[in-house]
Amino acid sequence: MTAARRGSHGARRPVPGVYHTMIAQPLARVRGIPFEPRARAADTEAVTPGVHVREQPRPPDARQLVRQQQLQIAHRRLLDIAHIRGTGVRVSADQYADIHERSAKCCEKVGLDPAPECFVLRTNSFNAFATRFLGRNFVVLFADVLDALKDNPAALNFYIGHELGHLRRKHLSWKPLLLPSSVLPLLGAGYHRACEYTCDRYGLACSENPLAAQQGLLAIATANTRVTTTSPAVFARQVEESRGFWMSFHELIGDYPWLAKRVNAINALANSQAPTQPGRNFFAWVLALFVPRMGIAAGAGLGALLPIALIGILAAIAIPAYQDYANRAQIMIGLNKASSYKAAVTEALSRNGGQFAEVNNQSIGLPAPVNSAPVASVRVVTGAVVISYTGASPAIAGQTLLLVPGVTSAGKVVWACGHASAPAGARMAVADYQRYTSFPDKVLPPECRAAAGAR
Repeated sequence: MTAARRGSHGARRPVPGVYHTMIAQPLARVRGIPFEPRARAADTEAVTPGVHVREQPRPPDARQLVRQQQLQIAHRRLLDIAHIRGTGVRVSADQYADIHERSAKCCEKVGLDPAPECFVLRTNSFNAFATRFLGRNFVVLFADVLDALKDNPAALNFYIGHELGHLRRKHLSWKPLLLPSSVLPLLGAGYHRACEYTCDRYGLACSENPLAAQQGLLAIATANTRVTTTSPAVFARQVEESRGFWMSFHELIGDYPWLAKRVNAINALANSQAPTQPGRNFFAWVLALFVPRMGIAAGAGLGALLPIALIGILAAIAIPAYQDYANRAQIMIGLNKASSYKAAVTEALSRNGGQFAEVNNQSIGLPAPVNSAPVASVRVVTGAVVISYTGASPAIAGQTLLLVPGVTSAGKVVWACGHASAPAGARMAVADYQRYTSFPDKVLPPECRAAAGAR
Protein backbone atom coordinates (compact mmCIF):
# COMPACT_ATOMS: atom_id res chain seq x y z
CA MET A 1 0.00 0.00 0.00
CA THR A 2 0.99 3.60 -0.45
CA ALA A 3 2.04 5.36 2.70
CA ALA A 4 0.76 8.86 3.49
CA ARG A 5 2.05 11.93 5.25
CA ARG A 6 0.48 15.17 6.38
CA GLY A 7 0.95 18.43 4.48
CA SER A 8 1.34 21.90 5.92
CA HIS A 9 -2.46 22.34 6.24
CA GLY A 10 -3.15 19.06 7.89
CA ALA A 11 -4.18 17.14 4.76
CA ARG A 12 -2.53 13.83 4.16
CA ARG A 13 -0.48 13.51 0.94
CA PRO A 14 0.39 10.19 -0.69
CA VAL A 15 3.90 8.83 -0.47
CA PRO A 16 5.08 6.86 -3.55
CA GLY A 17 5.32 3.15 -2.97
CA VAL A 18 7.58 0.55 -4.57
CA TYR A 19 5.54 0.29 -7.79
CA HIS A 20 5.52 4.03 -8.36
CA THR A 21 9.20 4.44 -7.52
CA MET A 22 10.55 1.47 -9.52
CA ILE A 23 8.17 1.29 -12.49
CA ALA A 24 5.62 4.05 -13.06
CA GLN A 25 7.82 7.06 -12.35
CA PRO A 26 10.81 6.00 -14.58
CA LEU A 27 8.41 5.09 -17.40
CA ALA A 28 6.76 8.49 -17.17
CA ARG A 29 10.17 10.22 -17.33
CA VAL A 30 11.00 8.35 -20.56
CA ARG A 31 7.73 9.53 -22.06
CA GLY A 32 8.35 13.08 -20.91
CA ILE A 33 5.19 13.32 -18.79
CA PRO A 34 5.28 14.73 -15.22
CA PHE A 35 4.57 12.03 -12.69
CA GLU A 36 2.16 12.53 -9.84
CA PRO A 37 1.24 9.46 -7.76
CA ARG A 38 -2.52 9.01 -7.68
CA ALA A 39 -4.04 9.71 -4.29
CA ARG A 40 -6.90 7.81 -2.76
CA ALA A 41 -9.72 9.43 -0.84
CA ALA A 42 -8.53 7.77 2.35
CA ASP A 43 -5.07 9.29 1.89
CA THR A 44 -6.29 12.87 1.30
CA GLU A 45 -8.69 13.46 4.17
CA ALA A 46 -9.16 17.17 4.73
CA VAL A 47 -9.34 18.92 8.08
CA THR A 48 -13.15 18.88 7.93
CA PRO A 49 -14.21 15.39 8.99
CA GLY A 50 -15.98 13.27 6.38
CA VAL A 51 -14.93 15.41 3.40
CA HIS A 52 -12.57 13.78 0.92
CA VAL A 53 -10.82 15.46 -2.02
CA ARG A 54 -9.20 13.72 -4.99
CA GLU A 55 -6.22 15.41 -6.55
CA GLN A 56 -6.80 16.11 -10.27
CA PRO A 57 -3.95 15.04 -12.58
CA ARG A 58 -2.35 17.92 -14.46
CA PRO A 59 -2.72 17.64 -18.25
CA PRO A 60 0.54 17.50 -20.22
CA ASP A 61 1.49 20.61 -22.16
CA ALA A 62 1.95 20.79 -25.96
CA ARG A 63 5.69 20.07 -25.89
CA GLN A 64 5.12 16.95 -23.85
CA LEU A 65 2.46 15.77 -26.29
CA VAL A 66 4.84 16.29 -29.22
CA ARG A 67 7.57 14.33 -27.45
CA GLN A 68 5.10 11.58 -26.71
CA GLN A 69 4.02 11.41 -30.36
CA GLN A 70 7.64 11.29 -31.47
CA LEU A 71 8.27 8.42 -29.09
CA GLN A 72 5.23 6.60 -30.45
CA ILE A 73 6.37 7.05 -34.07
CA ALA A 74 9.89 5.89 -33.20
CA HIS A 75 8.43 2.94 -31.34
CA ARG A 76 6.31 1.94 -34.35
CA ARG A 77 9.33 2.26 -36.63
CA LEU A 78 11.35 0.07 -34.29
CA LEU A 79 8.57 -2.51 -34.31
CA ASP A 80 8.49 -2.44 -38.13
CA ILE A 81 12.24 -2.97 -38.42
CA ALA A 82 12.13 -5.66 -35.74
CA HIS A 83 9.30 -7.41 -37.59
CA ILE A 84 11.18 -7.26 -40.89
CA ARG A 85 14.38 -8.62 -39.39
CA GLY A 86 12.61 -11.25 -37.33
CA THR A 87 10.07 -12.44 -39.91
CA GLY A 88 11.48 -11.53 -43.31
CA VAL A 89 14.23 -13.46 -45.07
CA ARG A 90 17.43 -11.45 -45.52
CA VAL A 91 18.70 -11.49 -49.10
CA SER A 92 22.41 -12.24 -49.34
CA ALA A 93 24.95 -14.15 -51.38
CA ASP A 94 23.99 -17.25 -49.40
CA GLN A 95 20.21 -16.66 -49.40
CA TYR A 96 18.33 -15.90 -52.60
CA ALA A 97 21.58 -15.34 -54.46
CA ASP A 98 19.78 -14.48 -57.71
CA ILE A 99 17.86 -11.64 -56.09
CA HIS A 100 21.02 -10.49 -54.30
CA GLU A 101 22.86 -10.33 -57.60
CA ARG A 102 20.05 -8.42 -59.30
CA SER A 103 19.84 -5.96 -56.43
CA ALA A 104 23.60 -5.36 -56.53
CA LYS A 105 23.56 -4.73 -60.29
CA CYS A 106 20.61 -2.37 -59.98
CA CYS A 107 22.36 -0.46 -57.17
CA GLU A 108 25.40 -0.08 -59.37
CA LYS A 109 23.27 1.08 -62.29
CA VAL A 110 21.43 3.76 -60.32
CA GLY A 111 24.54 4.82 -58.37
CA LEU A 112 23.37 3.74 -54.92
CA ASP A 113 26.24 3.02 -52.52
CA PRO A 114 26.18 1.39 -50.04
CA ALA A 115 23.54 -1.10 -51.08
CA PRO A 116 20.52 -1.32 -48.76
CA GLU A 117 19.62 -4.35 -46.70
CA CYS A 118 17.12 -6.38 -48.69
CA PHE A 119 14.44 -8.68 -47.22
CA VAL A 120 11.73 -10.93 -48.64
CA LEU A 121 8.47 -10.89 -46.72
CA ARG A 122 5.12 -12.63 -47.14
CA THR A 123 2.16 -10.28 -46.60
CA ASN A 124 -1.39 -9.80 -47.80
CA SER A 125 -0.27 -6.81 -49.87
CA PHE A 126 0.93 -7.04 -53.48
CA ASN A 127 3.63 -4.39 -53.55
CA ALA A 128 7.01 -3.50 -52.03
CA PHE A 129 8.47 -0.67 -50.00
CA ALA A 130 11.71 1.03 -49.08
CA THR A 131 12.35 2.49 -45.64
CA ARG A 132 15.11 4.17 -43.69
CA PHE A 133 15.89 4.06 -39.98
CA LEU A 134 18.89 5.31 -38.00
CA GLY A 135 20.81 6.08 -41.18
CA ARG A 136 20.34 2.62 -42.71
CA ASN A 137 18.33 1.81 -45.83
CA PHE A 138 16.02 -1.18 -46.16
CA VAL A 139 14.17 -2.63 -49.15
CA VAL A 140 11.38 -5.13 -48.56
CA LEU A 141 10.23 -7.26 -51.50
CA PHE A 142 6.95 -9.13 -51.15
CA ALA A 143 7.01 -12.83 -51.93
CA ASP A 144 3.84 -12.81 -54.05
CA VAL A 145 5.32 -10.33 -56.52
CA LEU A 146 8.58 -12.29 -56.72
CA ASP A 147 6.57 -15.42 -57.53
CA ALA A 148 4.58 -13.58 -60.19
CA LEU A 149 7.76 -12.32 -61.90
CA LYS A 150 9.99 -15.35 -61.44
CA ASP A 151 9.92 -16.10 -65.19
CA ASN A 152 10.37 -12.46 -66.20
CA PRO A 153 13.83 -11.28 -65.01
CA ALA A 154 13.58 -7.85 -66.65
CA ALA A 155 10.25 -7.17 -64.92
CA LEU A 156 11.82 -8.22 -61.62
CA ASN A 157 14.62 -5.72 -62.23
CA PHE A 158 11.98 -3.00 -62.68
CA TYR A 159 10.36 -4.03 -59.42
CA ILE A 160 13.66 -3.77 -57.54
CA GLY A 161 14.82 -0.63 -59.37
CA HIS A 162 11.64 1.25 -58.47
CA GLU A 163 12.28 0.81 -54.74
CA LEU A 164 15.95 1.70 -55.13
CA GLY A 165 14.79 4.91 -56.82
CA HIS A 166 13.17 6.05 -53.57
CA LEU A 167 16.50 5.63 -51.78
CA ARG A 168 18.59 7.13 -54.58
CA ARG A 169 16.42 10.24 -54.76
CA LYS A 170 16.44 10.47 -50.93
CA HIS A 171 12.66 10.61 -50.74
CA LEU A 172 12.80 9.18 -47.23
CA SER A 173 15.53 11.56 -46.07
CA TRP A 174 13.53 14.59 -47.19
CA LYS A 175 10.39 13.50 -45.37
CA PRO A 176 11.07 15.33 -42.07
CA LEU A 177 11.82 18.58 -43.89
CA LEU A 178 8.73 18.29 -46.09
CA LEU A 179 6.49 17.19 -43.24
CA PRO A 180 4.74 20.57 -42.75
CA SER A 181 3.80 20.85 -46.44
CA SER A 182 2.95 17.18 -46.88
CA VAL A 183 -0.51 17.69 -45.36
CA LEU A 184 -1.46 20.52 -47.73
CA PRO A 185 -4.28 19.80 -50.19
CA LEU A 186 -3.11 18.95 -53.72
CA LEU A 187 0.56 19.70 -52.94
CA GLY A 188 1.22 16.90 -50.43
CA ALA A 189 -0.37 14.11 -52.44
CA GLY A 190 0.91 15.57 -55.73
CA TYR A 191 4.51 15.39 -54.50
CA HIS A 192 4.13 11.72 -53.57
CA ARG A 193 2.60 10.88 -56.96
CA ALA A 194 5.52 12.63 -58.65
CA CYS A 195 7.89 10.47 -56.57
CA GLU A 196 6.19 7.35 -57.95
CA TYR A 197 6.61 8.52 -61.54
CA THR A 198 10.28 9.31 -60.85
CA CYS A 199 10.94 5.88 -59.36
CA ASP A 200 9.23 4.21 -62.33
CA ARG A 201 11.97 5.77 -64.47
CA TYR A 202 14.60 4.21 -62.24
CA GLY A 203 12.83 0.88 -62.59
CA LEU A 204 12.79 1.27 -66.37
CA ALA A 205 16.52 2.04 -66.36
CA CYS A 206 17.20 -1.15 -64.39
CA SER A 207 14.90 -3.23 -66.57
CA GLU A 208 16.09 -1.94 -69.97
CA ASN A 209 12.95 -3.57 -71.40
CA PRO A 210 9.86 -1.34 -71.66
CA LEU A 211 7.44 -4.23 -72.11
CA ALA A 212 8.86 -6.05 -69.10
CA ALA A 213 8.75 -2.83 -67.07
CA GLN A 214 5.05 -2.46 -67.84
CA GLN A 215 4.50 -6.09 -66.89
CA GLY A 216 6.26 -5.38 -63.61
CA LEU A 217 3.60 -2.77 -62.88
CA LEU A 218 0.80 -5.02 -64.08
CA ALA A 219 1.83 -7.59 -61.48
CA ILE A 220 0.32 -5.25 -58.89
CA ALA A 221 -3.04 -5.39 -60.67
CA THR A 222 -3.20 -8.98 -61.92
CA ALA A 223 -1.30 -11.01 -59.29
CA ASN A 224 0.76 -13.97 -60.41
CA THR A 225 -1.49 -15.75 -62.89
CA ARG A 226 -2.27 -13.13 -65.52
CA VAL A 227 0.86 -11.01 -65.89
CA THR A 228 2.10 -12.49 -69.15
CA THR A 229 -1.36 -12.64 -70.75
CA THR A 230 -2.32 -9.04 -69.98
CA SER A 231 -1.71 -6.51 -72.75
CA PRO A 232 -0.03 -3.35 -71.38
CA ALA A 233 -1.10 -1.36 -74.46
CA VAL A 234 -4.77 -2.22 -73.99
CA PHE A 235 -4.52 -1.58 -70.26
CA ALA A 236 -2.94 1.84 -70.88
CA ARG A 237 -6.02 2.91 -72.86
CA GLN A 238 -7.96 2.94 -69.61
CA VAL A 239 -6.37 6.31 -68.83
CA GLU A 240 -9.14 7.94 -70.87
CA GLU A 241 -11.62 6.82 -68.22
CA SER A 242 -9.78 8.85 -65.57
CA ARG A 243 -11.25 12.15 -66.79
CA GLY A 244 -14.41 11.66 -64.72
CA PHE A 245 -15.11 13.42 -61.45
CA TRP A 246 -14.62 10.56 -58.98
CA MET A 247 -11.53 9.09 -60.62
CA SER A 248 -9.99 12.56 -60.81
CA PHE A 249 -10.90 13.37 -57.21
CA HIS A 250 -9.57 10.14 -55.70
CA GLU A 251 -6.30 10.47 -57.59
CA LEU A 252 -5.87 14.10 -56.51
CA ILE A 253 -6.15 13.19 -52.82
CA GLY A 254 -4.16 9.94 -53.14
CA ASP A 255 -0.42 9.26 -52.97
CA TYR A 256 -0.34 6.97 -56.01
CA PRO A 257 -1.24 7.70 -59.65
CA TRP A 258 -3.66 5.35 -61.32
CA LEU A 259 -1.77 2.27 -62.48
CA ALA A 260 -2.99 2.78 -66.05
CA LYS A 261 -1.34 6.21 -66.07
CA ARG A 262 1.96 4.78 -64.87
CA VAL A 263 1.89 2.12 -67.60
CA ASN A 264 1.02 4.81 -70.14
CA ALA A 265 3.96 6.95 -68.97
CA ILE A 266 6.43 4.07 -69.34
CA ASN A 267 5.08 3.36 -72.82
CA ALA A 268 5.69 7.01 -73.81
CA LEU A 269 9.22 7.00 -72.38
CA ALA A 270 9.99 3.81 -74.29
CA ASN A 271 9.06 5.65 -77.50
CA SER A 272 11.24 8.66 -76.57
CA GLN A 273 8.18 10.81 -75.96
CA ALA A 274 7.27 13.06 -73.07
CA PRO A 275 4.51 11.34 -71.06
CA THR A 276 1.12 13.03 -71.42
CA GLN A 277 -1.96 12.20 -69.37
CA PRO A 278 -5.64 13.10 -69.80
CA GLY A 279 -6.91 16.17 -68.00
CA ARG A 280 -8.83 15.91 -64.75
CA ASN A 281 -12.35 17.06 -63.95
CA PHE A 282 -12.50 20.74 -62.93
CA PHE A 283 -14.86 20.15 -60.01
CA ALA A 284 -12.54 17.42 -58.71
CA TRP A 285 -9.77 20.02 -58.48
CA VAL A 286 -12.09 22.36 -56.57
CA LEU A 287 -13.15 19.68 -54.08
CA ALA A 288 -9.62 18.34 -53.60
CA LEU A 289 -8.49 21.86 -52.73
CA PHE A 290 -10.38 21.50 -49.44
CA VAL A 291 -9.15 18.01 -48.53
CA PRO A 292 -5.77 17.74 -46.75
CA ARG A 293 -3.53 14.80 -47.47
CA MET A 294 -4.66 11.98 -45.21
CA GLY A 295 -1.30 10.54 -44.19
CA ILE A 296 0.30 9.85 -40.80
CA ALA A 297 1.42 13.45 -40.57
CA ALA A 298 -2.09 14.72 -41.20
CA GLY A 299 -3.45 12.94 -38.17
CA ALA A 300 -6.66 11.07 -37.78
CA GLY A 301 -8.47 14.20 -36.61
CA LEU A 302 -8.19 15.81 -40.03
CA GLY A 303 -10.31 13.00 -41.40
CA ALA A 304 -13.32 14.88 -40.06
CA LEU A 305 -12.63 17.63 -42.61
CA LEU A 306 -13.35 15.32 -45.53
CA PRO A 307 -17.13 14.98 -45.04
CA ILE A 308 -17.35 18.69 -44.20
CA ALA A 309 -15.51 19.59 -47.40
CA LEU A 310 -17.65 17.17 -49.40
CA ILE A 311 -20.87 18.64 -48.04
CA GLY A 312 -19.71 22.20 -48.62
CA ILE A 313 -18.47 21.72 -52.17
CA LEU A 314 -21.37 19.52 -53.23
CA ALA A 315 -23.76 22.11 -51.81
CA ALA A 316 -21.97 24.86 -53.73
CA ILE A 317 -22.40 22.83 -56.92
CA ALA A 318 -25.84 21.37 -56.27
CA ILE A 319 -27.71 24.48 -55.05
CA PRO A 320 -27.10 26.57 -58.22
CA ALA A 321 -27.87 23.50 -60.34
CA TYR A 322 -31.15 23.01 -58.48
CA GLN A 323 -32.03 26.68 -58.89
CA ASP A 324 -31.45 26.42 -62.65
CA TYR A 325 -33.62 23.30 -62.70
CA ALA A 326 -36.42 25.10 -60.82
CA ASN A 327 -36.21 28.06 -63.21
CA ARG A 328 -36.38 25.76 -66.24
CA ALA A 329 -39.46 24.08 -64.76
CA GLN A 330 -41.22 27.46 -64.43
CA ILE A 331 -40.24 28.43 -67.97
CA MET A 332 -41.75 25.17 -69.21
CA ILE A 333 -45.04 26.10 -67.53
CA GLY A 334 -45.15 29.22 -69.70
CA LEU A 335 -44.32 27.23 -72.84
CA ASN A 336 -47.09 24.76 -72.07
CA LYS A 337 -49.61 27.58 -71.63
CA ALA A 338 -48.45 29.11 -74.92
CA SER A 339 -48.96 25.89 -76.88
CA SER A 340 -52.63 26.69 -77.59
CA TYR A 341 -51.61 30.17 -78.78
CA LYS A 342 -49.03 28.67 -81.15
CA ALA A 343 -51.61 26.33 -82.62
CA ALA A 344 -54.07 29.19 -83.15
CA VAL A 345 -51.41 31.40 -84.78
CA THR A 346 -50.31 28.55 -87.07
CA GLU A 347 -53.90 28.05 -88.21
CA ALA A 348 -54.40 31.79 -88.78
CA LEU A 349 -51.22 32.14 -90.84
CA SER A 350 -52.16 29.13 -92.94
CA ARG A 351 -55.52 30.78 -93.73
CA ASN A 352 -54.26 34.30 -94.51
CA GLY A 353 -51.16 33.30 -96.50
CA GLY A 354 -48.59 34.28 -93.90
CA GLN A 355 -49.75 37.83 -93.15
CA PHE A 356 -48.15 38.30 -89.71
CA ALA A 357 -49.54 41.79 -89.08
CA GLU A 358 -53.12 40.50 -89.07
CA VAL A 359 -52.51 38.00 -86.26
CA ASN A 360 -53.03 39.12 -82.64
CA ASN A 361 -54.91 38.08 -79.51
CA GLN A 362 -58.20 39.43 -80.80
CA SER A 363 -57.95 37.70 -84.17
CA ILE A 364 -57.22 34.28 -82.69
CA GLY A 365 -59.76 34.71 -79.88
CA LEU A 366 -57.38 34.15 -76.94
CA PRO A 367 -56.87 36.73 -74.16
CA ALA A 368 -53.46 38.16 -73.35
CA PRO A 369 -53.67 38.25 -69.52
CA VAL A 370 -53.21 34.86 -67.90
CA ASN A 371 -52.47 35.74 -64.27
CA SER A 372 -51.46 32.22 -63.37
CA ALA A 373 -48.03 32.21 -61.70
CA PRO A 374 -45.38 32.07 -62.94
CA VAL A 375 -47.02 33.36 -66.18
CA ALA A 376 -48.33 36.93 -66.19
CA SER A 377 -49.48 37.13 -69.81
CA VAL A 378 -49.27 35.56 -73.26
CA ARG A 379 -49.52 38.29 -75.89
CA VAL A 380 -49.67 37.81 -79.64
CA VAL A 381 -48.06 40.73 -81.49
CA THR A 382 -47.82 40.56 -85.30
CA GLY A 383 -47.90 36.78 -85.04
CA ALA A 384 -45.16 36.48 -82.39
CA VAL A 385 -46.11 34.92 -79.04
CA VAL A 386 -44.63 36.90 -76.12
CA ILE A 387 -44.64 35.07 -72.76
CA SER A 388 -44.19 37.37 -69.75
CA TYR A 389 -43.28 35.79 -66.41
CA THR A 390 -43.90 36.75 -62.79
CA GLY A 391 -42.98 35.18 -59.47
CA ALA A 392 -40.82 35.45 -56.37
CA SER A 393 -37.63 34.30 -58.07
CA PRO A 394 -35.54 37.21 -59.43
CA ALA A 395 -34.43 34.96 -62.27
CA ILE A 396 -38.07 34.62 -63.43
CA ALA A 397 -39.94 37.78 -62.42
CA GLY A 398 -40.17 40.36 -65.22
CA GLN A 399 -38.51 38.13 -67.84
CA THR A 400 -39.87 37.43 -71.33
CA LEU A 401 -39.62 34.57 -73.80
CA LEU A 402 -40.47 35.02 -77.47
CA LEU A 403 -41.92 32.37 -79.80
CA VAL A 404 -41.64 33.61 -83.39
CA PRO A 405 -43.43 32.09 -86.41
CA GLY A 406 -41.93 32.00 -89.87
CA VAL A 407 -43.09 30.95 -93.31
CA THR A 408 -40.89 28.95 -95.70
CA SER A 409 -40.89 29.32 -99.47
CA ALA A 410 -43.20 26.32 -99.61
CA GLY A 411 -45.72 28.09 -97.37
CA LYS A 412 -45.04 25.94 -94.29
CA VAL A 413 -45.27 27.62 -90.89
CA VAL A 414 -42.22 27.06 -88.65
CA TRP A 415 -41.38 28.36 -85.18
CA ALA A 416 -38.24 29.66 -83.50
CA CYS A 417 -38.00 29.83 -79.70
CA GLY A 418 -35.90 32.23 -77.65
CA HIS A 419 -32.33 32.43 -78.94
CA ALA A 420 -32.65 29.61 -81.49
CA SER A 421 -31.81 30.44 -85.08
CA ALA A 422 -34.29 30.36 -87.96
CA PRO A 423 -33.85 28.04 -90.94
CA ALA A 424 -32.27 29.51 -94.03
CA GLY A 425 -34.79 31.10 -96.37
CA ALA A 426 -37.63 31.36 -93.85
CA ARG A 427 -39.45 34.70 -93.57
CA MET A 428 -39.77 35.40 -89.84
CA ALA A 429 -42.42 37.56 -88.17
CA VAL A 430 -39.69 39.44 -86.25
CA ALA A 431 -36.29 39.87 -87.89
CA ASP A 432 -34.10 40.18 -84.79
CA TYR A 433 -36.31 38.21 -82.41
CA GLN A 434 -33.43 36.72 -80.35
CA ARG A 435 -32.81 39.97 -78.49
CA TYR A 436 -36.33 40.07 -77.05
CA THR A 437 -35.82 36.93 -74.94
CA SER A 438 -34.28 38.03 -71.64
CA PHE A 439 -33.48 34.60 -70.16
CA PRO A 440 -29.89 33.26 -70.30
CA ASP A 441 -29.34 30.16 -72.40
CA LYS A 442 -28.57 27.89 -69.42
CA VAL A 443 -32.13 28.06 -68.04
CA LEU A 444 -33.88 27.74 -71.40
CA PRO A 445 -34.96 24.34 -72.73
CA PRO A 446 -32.62 22.93 -75.41
CA GLU A 447 -34.89 23.91 -78.32
CA CYS A 448 -34.73 27.58 -77.24
CA ARG A 449 -30.97 27.91 -76.92
CA ALA A 450 -28.64 29.65 -79.35
CA ALA A 451 -27.27 26.39 -80.76
CA ALA A 452 -30.76 25.07 -81.60
CA GLY A 453 -32.53 25.53 -84.91
CA ALA A 454 -36.12 26.36 -85.68
CA ARG A 455 -38.87 23.76 -85.39
